[in-house]
Amino acid sequence: LKQIFNKTNVEIPLYLQSNKKPRLLIVGFYGAPNLGDELMLETLLKYIPNKFDITVMLCENYNYDITKYSNCSFIHYPKYNYDLNIIAQNYDILLFGGGALIDDSDYNYNEVQLSLGYILINLSLKFLNFNKKVFWYGLSCSDTFEKNEFKEKLELILQKIDCCALRDKNSLEVLKKYNYEIKNVEIVDDIVFANEDLLLENNHSGKDKKIGIIYVCDYKYYKDLLVFTKRILELTLLNEYTIEFIPFYDYNNNDINFYKKIKEELGSERIVISDYTEDIPKTIDKLLEQSFVISMRYHGTLLANVLNLKVVNLKFDVHHHYNNKINYLYSNYSYVNNELLFSKINDADLEKLFNNFNTKNNYNNANIIKQANLKLKNFIQEKLIVTGENKYEKN
Repeated sequence: LKQIFNKTNVEIPLYLQSNKKPRLLIVGFYGAPNLGDELMLETLLKYIPNKFDITVMLCENYNYDITKYSNCSFIHYPKYNYDLNIIAQNYDILLFGGGALIDDSDYNYNEVQLSLGYILINLSLKFLNFNKKVFWYGLSCSDTFEKNEFKEKLELILQKIDCCALRDKNSLEVLKKYNYEIKNVEIVDDIVFANEDLLLENNHSGKDKKIGIIYVCDYKYYKDLLVFTKRILELTLLNEYTIEFIPFYDYNNNDINFYKKIKEELGSERIVISDYTEDIPKTIDKLLEQSFVISMRYHGTLLANVLNLKVVNLKFDVHHHYNNKINYLYSNYSYVNNELLFSKINDADLEKLFNNFNTKNNYNNANIIKQANLKLKNFIQEKLIVTGENKYEKN
């Protein structure tokens, strides 16, 4: 037994609170931190009432600042299958809150910690086997699934899950392609849309001639993005635009270091790098300073469109789960899509875009935000709270 506990996430039983409230465990790609996922978590926690003992599962990043959250406890990703059993025994409700998590490329078991894709499938199954409630809200799928174990277990989950709420219809089509049970599947808006800070009156200055750039800072694509950045500098030289890199992924200063490397290699004084922030008002203010935004990241693209900025959608089409969510963002919400495909960037397309780039959204986003907010609140009231009250009555 001692050997088993040496290999487990021993903080799990230590953090369990009283039985007076139902224990709700919220899981996602939180704590890395990645700005889009942090905004989803922040939005969720604004609306989940204190009728629950809330615990949030985080990446194993011991530098993560948890002081901004006062109403919940934290555990980190489990290390072994044994941990999944402890978690399922001791929590009442499981909620996976947002993200492109239904993805078998992340379905792996290793000796450092379980991957999030592995946790999604196996922890959900464990809760369901204990006859406990499982909710997936605001998730999306990769384009295809290849691993048989993942596909078989996903089929079992979709037959028994209490709610699978996807954030795009393209992901629903993926499930249909594999003939999965979809009676418990519904479509909702991305969780970030439900954040009421986006309804605040915002003033777009854009007066400083700045181009906000949000890359997926993967060193596999460094040379491509270096060349792309260099060409943007050349195309904007006469207009003296400044490029402002906006970091979204802060684990080990990943994005900032990536941007510094580009800045140093290009040696341009017209490149500046923002500080990383997870604060929605600060993020909004930073985006509103830009004359326009070039974004590879889904939530960067989403926020810039909600703010009615001029947006270049540099679609990260070489990644297996970007097409579903980005295509739906533009097809469902009627935003103007100034699209460049990352896999097919060429000089002619880029120059044409800059020469003709005078199109932006002039779109009333209030209805989208209110609708997303209402769906999220209804989900919490009609599913989470009802489940919690039923649990409380049983106790």
